[in-house]
Parts: sequence; C-alpha cells; structure tokens
Amino acid sequence: MKKTFITGFIFCFFLAVLSFNTSAQEYKYDISKYYTPDIVRNSLDLNFNSAGGFSNQLYKRDSLPNNTQNSNNLNGVLGSSFQSYKNTRKKVSLLDINLNLQGQFNNSDYKPSNDSFLATQSTNNLNIGYDVRFYNPKKQFLSLGIHGSIGEDGNMNHFTTNSVKTKAGNQNFDGGFGASIGLGFGRIESVEDARQAIYILDELSKKGILTRQLSDDEVFQFAQQISRVKNKRFLDSRLHLIDEITSVDSFFVSNHLLTKSDATYFTTLYDYWQYGALNSRKSGHEFAINLSPAVILSSDNSLSTDSLTWAHGYFNYFRKVLSITYNYEKPVSLNWQHSANVTLNCNSTLFDQKTLPETNYPSTNSKYTYNDAYLRGSYYISFYPNTRTNYSVGLTQFFYFMSYEDMIGSTTSPDSFQSSTSFNLNASYYFSPQFRLSGNAGIGCNFQSSDNYKLSSLIGGISASLIYSFF
Repeated sequence: MKKTFITGFIFCFFLAVLSFNTSAQEYKYDISKYYTPDIVRNSLDLNFNSAGGFSNQLYKRDSLPNNTQNSNNLNGVLGSSFQSYKNTRKKVSLLDINLNLQGQFNNSDYKPSNDSFLATQSTNNLNIGYDVRFYNPKKQFLSLGIHGSIGEDGNMNHFTTNSVKTKAGNQNFDGGFGASIGLGFGRIESVEDARQAIYILDELSKKGILTRQLSDDEVFQFAQQISRVKNKRFLDSRLHLIDEITSVDSFFVSNHLLTKSDATYFTTLYDYWQYGALNSRKSGHEFAINLSPAVILSSDNSLSTDSLTWAHGYFNYFRKVLSITYNYEKPVSLNWQHSANVTLNCNSTLFDQKTLPETNYPSTNSKYTYNDAYLRGSYYISFYPNTRTNYSVGLTQFFYFMSYEDMIGSTTSPDSFQSSTSFNLNASYYFSPQFRLSGNAGIGCNFQSSDNYKLSSLIGGISASLIYSFF
C-alpha cells in the first residue's frame, strides 16, 4: 500500500511537471513567414540635440605681450519627422516630411589686445517625399516617386582687430525637385507585430493564464488581429488604448484560451502591448533598379571683408542618378536579426553658375559636368534581448569614384578615388513608448587618391540622441 502510494505520488509529480512545462512552453514561431494585412501607420518624431563648451588659454610669444583667449560655443539641432505608411498586398506607399533647424554660436575674446571674434551659423531645410510601389502576385513591382526640398543656410563672422571692426558672411537659398521610376522584384515585410504576438503569448503562458498552446496558424491569426487593430486612429490616446486592449482580449475570450481574467492578465497584456512592437523587425529580400532625374536651383550671397559689399551668384544643377540596390532581412530567431545591403549608384550632374558683377568683382560664368559613382555594402547583426532594448553591430564598405570636366575652359580635373571601411556599434533603450535614448560608436579608416595626392586616415566617434515620438 505504501509502495503504491509512493509510486502514485511520483507519477502525479512528473505529470504536474510535464503539465507545467507544457503550459509554460516558449513559442518557436518563425516570424520570417509573417505578412501584414492592409495596414496604415503614422508617426511623428521630435529630436533635440544640443552641445556646448568653453576654454581658457594663455599664449606666450617672443617679443609680444602674453595673450589670454577665452572662448565659448553653443550649438543646437531641432528636428521633426512625419511619416505616413500604407501597406496592402498590391500597393505600398510612404509619405515622408522632415524639418530640421540648426544653429551654432562661437565667441572668442583676447586680452589684453581687446581683439574678438564672433561667429553665428544657421542651417534650415524642409524635405518632402512620396514613394509608391505597385506589386503583382509574383512580387514584381513598379516604383514611382516624387521629392521636393527647400533650404537656407548662412553664417556671419564679426572681427575686431586693433579696435577695427570688420565682418564677412555667406547666405544660401536653394530648392529642388526630383522624380524617380524603377522596376524590381522581391518584398520586405514588417514582422514586429508577429514578434509582439509571441511576447504576449510567452508571458501569458509562463503565468499559467492560457488554457493551451496555440498552433502556428492561430499565432498567425493573433498577429493579424494585432496588425488590424493598430490601423484605428483616435484623438484621445486613452480611448485608443482601451479599444486596442479590448480587441486583443476578445481574441482570447472568443477562442476560450483564458484560465482567468484577473489583474495579472490585464497588466501583462497592457505592458506587452505598450512595449512589444517598439523595435522594427523585417523579413525578406528585394532587388531594384531605379532612375532619378532632379533639378536644383540655388542662390548664393557672400559678404567679403575687404569690399564690404555683397556678391550674388546663381547656381543650377541638373542631375541624373541610376541606382541598383539589393536588400536582405532575416530574423534568424525571435531575438536575432541579420541585415545586408548592396547599392551601386551612378550619378551625372551638369552644373551651371553665374556670378553678378559687384564693386571690385566682375561677373563670372562657369559650366561643368561631374560624374561620380559609388558602391556601398553593409552587414549588420542585431540583438533584441527584451522589448525595450536593442543592440546592433555592423561593418560597412564604401568605394567612391569621381571625374570632372570644365565645359567652358575645356579642362578636366584629375580623377579621384575614395575607399572607406567602418565598424559601428548601435544601441537604443525605450524609457517609455514615446521616449528613447539612442547611441552610436564607430571606428573606420579612409583612403583617398588622385593624380597629385594620396591621403590615409583613421577616424572614430561617438554620439547620443534623445528622441520623443508624439504618435
């Protein structure tokens, strides 16, 4: 009797362990097979970056009095980006609007000479683009695009030397318009909604809230439900969230998948709904050939310190670009991603310049063409340890060739060649669904050569940004 009891206890123990492991089993769904239903996504990002510094230096020179230099600088960048993305099986479109405002201030004072230097600089530009692709059932596509831009940048330098004040500056305005047409095959899908579905199912399974393990087809249907509910737009974000959580909850209820609907269930659902799809994940490959003609009109106004008069110039660019690209995205597991890109770009530009006559400056005209081409390849591997964090490491190789010909003076410049290799580390962390910190560190080597010079350099850098998304 005792032996039978022990045997039955052990049997029940292993049965319970097996049942627990089954209920808490992690999903191994291949998100690379996912594709979205008809979706619409809108985003508005605001990016602010600022930096400043100061220095105090003492100069000692022979036969001259010692000079002390006090310097300070401040610069800031305010950028905003709006995107509207629509994806159906037959058509994919993207409206992209970017506004960037940048200012910089530098000031230096020299004692006891009372000399000074003050420089201000601003750069502002607005870019608008609309691209659309039309797909057939074989994933062959026709791409069309239209792009426009306007910009302004200027600088002004004020000098005081021996109590004499002078200034020099430059102000430039430009506007451009371009179009594109291309052909290609293949398709890259956004699969972060499928990854979010796995996040939710894994966590609910671990907490014993699900009655059973979902099949791959049910996981796919759940991810489709997630994609569809994100299409809805609300002015009130609170009502939007309520509608989304209600829709996801209805999937579990209608399929009888819940053992309980308590606070643990809803807080888990809420958490992974907020953070489960913040990181972009993609799958697929595509090859495309694209032709992009463009025209750019520019005016340049410069103030010289010796004449104290403005010189005015006008520039026209007519550009034709042929590009061939191949992109590859592969989520090899739920937490790892491989990304590769190869781009060949060939550009031919006709440049026409005219400077109007000013005091002490005759009018000038120049007209030349330059042709350039570059080949760029990159490979990145990314790691997503949780819903808030991602890391990526990558290698990029860049080759560039340029030739120039003066059409008025019938002269040509030496052809130049450049090679650049860089190794980069990227990381980002979401403090909230709208607020994230991004950082980048990189090191690389450059090589440049022409008929009359060669240059090799080793460069490195690090940067960080705080980004806030309104929606």
